[in-house]
Amino acid sequence: MKGDFKNKFKNIFSGLNGKKLASTANTAFLIAAVVAIAVIVNLLLEFFPMNIDLTTEKLYSLTDTTKTVLKDLEGEVTIYALYDRLEGEESTDSSTAQVIKVLDLYDKFDKVSVEYVDLDRKPAFLKNTVGEANAAEYSKGDYIVKHGDNFRQVKSDELVSTETQSYYYQEYVISTGLQAETKFTSAILKVFSDVPIVYYSTGFGEAPISNFQVVKTYIEGSGFDVKPIDLKSEDFDEKAVSIIFFGPTNDLSGEAEHKLGRWLEYGGDAFFFMDITEMDAGDAIIYNKFENFSKVFDEYGIALGDAIVEEGEDNRVMAMGTMEIFSSKTSSVGALAELPSKNFYFYNSRNIIVDDMKHKKATAFITTSADAVAKSVNEEGRTVSGKQVIGASSEVEIGVGTSRITVFGSSYAVSDTMISQFNTGNVTSIFSSIMKWMDLEIAPNVGDDIETKKYNDMVSTYVEVSEKEIKTIVAIVIIIIPVIILAIGVIIWLRRRHL
Repeated sequence: MKGDFKNKFKNIFSGLNGKKLASTANTAFLIAAVVAIAVIVNLLLEFFPMNIDLTTEKLYSLTDTTKTVLKDLEGEVTIYALYDRLEGEESTDSSTAQVIKVLDLYDKFDKVSVEYVDLDRKPAFLKNTVGEANAAEYSKGDYIVKHGDNFRQVKSDELVSTETQSYYYQEYVISTGLQAETKFTSAILKVFSDVPIVYYSTGFGEAPISNFQVVKTYIEGSGFDVKPIDLKSEDFDEKAVSIIFFGPTNDLSGEAEHKLGRWLEYGGDAFFFMDITEMDAGDAIIYNKFENFSKVFDEYGIALGDAIVEEGEDNRVMAMGTMEIFSSKTSSVGALAELPSKNFYFYNSRNIIVDDMKHKKATAFITTSADAVAKSVNEEGRTVSGKQVIGASSEVEIGVGTSRITVFGSSYAVSDTMISQFNTGNVTSIFSSIMKWMDLEIAPNVGDDIETKKYNDMVSTYVEVSEKEIKTIVAIVIIIIPVIILAIGVIIWLRRRHL
């Protein structure tokens, strides 16, 4: 037995001489080369995955503008996505998966890093990254673009453009395009520049900024940083250009009044939304007279009335106890000089007094009808009938520059709730006009000029496969194809070994 096996083994190799040996060696080399190439290609695909963007709008490609911006960055920037990546990829909201693909393109640049943060696992992340005062403004799905101490918020609902369509008396909001590149590139440029600051006051019992997200988002979209400030303990930054008071319930402290007055003297601008508010006076109910705020307003020929405004029946929209929502008219004067007259809805507004004899540029730009009545809250029974002022502007040249302010009788008028129900579009139009009047305009950066990439029928042409399909492709490429190649090589060898 052992001898027979030895003889057979010798017979196999005895025929491998000359041409047969060379042919066998060539075949073996060819098989080995093909297998090696297959392995190398698979390794390259593993480490350097390739995607092909076949969408006509190039949804998953960066423009030359963004590429230039990212190549020329002067420092490192991090984009934090506030959700788990795997959850985002598997989300029923397809736009999240689309944004992840776009972020992968940013992540390829040397000075850009993208990190995914699960807030459920890292609850202290927001407080540590953007500060306690700003943390409440962020929610799961939002993004933070951060460079050093500078950061910008990119909200998830800003990354997709939408439009409202009607069908059989019902309205539907549909997604029309992806604007992730516009928002991220613009935010990156802003964290590398000295962006002017618009403050909102937090030190005097103001309404929370979460009630005014439409206004905040509009101002940020106009190119400004929107930040909180407590004038009792903080000073104005040199980049500050304006401050907003959303419904303070407490008066300015003496120090804060002095600090605000000095800043306005150097050309600062301000928005005041002054609600009627009760003061704690034991058993009696009295209303805050805002004496220190009034000292500031007096310099501009404006004063706060102590009455709640009630409109005539023709202009009432809704009554809520002793308060009511009513329609008023804007006038194309003062801060709204460039804005056509509009209906503007107010809720629980106080009256404003304008002394245009003392200051010729003190102007009433929002008024009621002649049927309105102002009922005093401090002197029962005292009423004033006729047209009431509920919004005014003024400008004065004091100190080293021109300072401009606007005073409204209610903060509710610009709250998200009122905007969604009554003042849709009007609030941003009014803020736009006031900001132009205050010279609060800055040139948009090149990121803002990147056009939204519209969805169309070619969206699905991006090469995209499911997890099951990936496993199938891997099995075909890594196992089946090499086995087929090996089988072909063996067949060729078997057929040619007798030559």
